[in-house]
Amino acid sequence: MDIYQWSKKYSEITNRYNALYRSAAAHFGFSESGFKILYRLYIARGAATQNRLAEELCLSKQTVNSAVLKLEKAGLIELSKGTAAKNSKFVSLTDKGLSECQHCIDKLIKAESSALEKMDDKQLRQFLELYELQYTILEKEIKRLLLEEE
Repeated sequence: MDIYQWSKKYSEITNRYNALYRSAAAHFGFSESGFKILYRLYIARGAATQNRLAEELCLSKQTVNSAVLKLEKAGLIELSKGTAAKNSKFVSLTDKGLSECQHCIDKLIKAESSALEKMDDKQLRQFLELYELQYTILEKEIKRLLLEEE
């Protein structure tokens, strides 16, 4: 398989994954970014700053801020002042948000779990190890490329 065939197949799979989660978000009445934020807060069982959410979810700060404002207006999350920086705000689920996540995120997690159960532990570990290895190698190559371009 050459790089073009690999890239095409990889892109197709990645886009299908993204479409699955986008579809789930829409089904439950959320934007993709709002759903990602709820999912992250729910599985982490704790608060996070908007900057941290942007970093972890690979979303722009503006996108996170916009989604957070909508989720706050809906009463699903609350903002509280952080201690590190003056403008740092922590985002956490409200009781209503927790209840909503139990309704929708738990269903998605059960579907993910059911899918993962179709693979044995060795396959799951191997998948993650190879996925991480490929990312690490590609990250180094892209950093090298960018440095050469400067």
